[in-house]
Amino acid sequence: MSKVLLMGVVAVVVSAAHGTEGLEGDYNGDGVVDAADYVVWRKTDGSAEGYNTWRTNFGATGPSSPRPASPDTPSLSAIYDGATPSGNHAFTLYANQPTGGNPIAVEIGIITEGLLVQVPVAASSPFEVDDDITANSANGFLGYQKQEDTWYYRSQWTDANPGFNFFTSGVTEGYMPGPHPDALFISVGGGPFSQTQVPLLQIIVDPSTSVSLNPFEAQSGEVSIGGWFGLVASEEATYATFGDLVIPEPASLAVIALALLLAAAPRRLRSPAT
Repeated sequence: MSKVLLMGVVAVVVSAAHGTEGLEGDYNGDGVVDAADYVVWRKTDGSAEGYNTWRTNFGATGPSSPRPASPDTPSLSAIYDGATPSGNHAFTLYANQPTGGNPIAVEIGIITEGLLVQVPVAASSPFEVDDDITANSANGFLGYQKQEDTWYYRSQWTDANPGFNFFTSGVTEGYMPGPHPDALFISVGGGPFSQTQVPLLQIIVDPSTSVSLNPFEAQSGEVSIGGWFGLVASEEATYATFGDLVIPEPASLAVIALALLLAAAPRRLRSPAT
């Protein structure tokens, strides 16, 4: 099996109120002002001045930054799956490639406005479910419901991808919640994948809580409750990736619901009469 490894992002200790020389707000020194710098700001400074510097320069790049993704390069995208039965917000994060047949590696952090729901197998168990294989096996056991939990698709992402985890300042393989309840880090690889869109992560966010500043912005009429940032690699090339976890405006949700109903209608018509 082919493997692709990402070069880990090594945090640089800098003045959190400014950043690296020539690029204000680049607190981890990787040549791009993104949400990874927000994590460094929160851990090392936390001042209003540092936050404003980062927010003003968000998206700026320097000469050492990874190549930005484009429609012809690997990327990530998030689809809003709707509300769960308990009222949480569900998203699926996908890895995309222009054509099938290549391995992909992903190293990203996720920050949300609200708690990332991490559910143990049972109330008395300290072990959380973090992958689809365990979630499928535990579903329905002692009240555990896989649709109410955050986990990654270990059945498809079978290769460990060692990467530098800026949440813990160490090497991580696989999935790891961050030190804050609104963050997680995932570093995995897999493939070659025949499909152009590969599910990576199910994300469940509790909207009744607010635990952090939200550095992400959505378009008018939509609501962003977080986002991802990091790197995606394929065919020996590494690309920067970041995006929002967006709840569509009500009109968009109505269109999605109608499309699902229409897609299901032919199956109902073909069902035998009872």
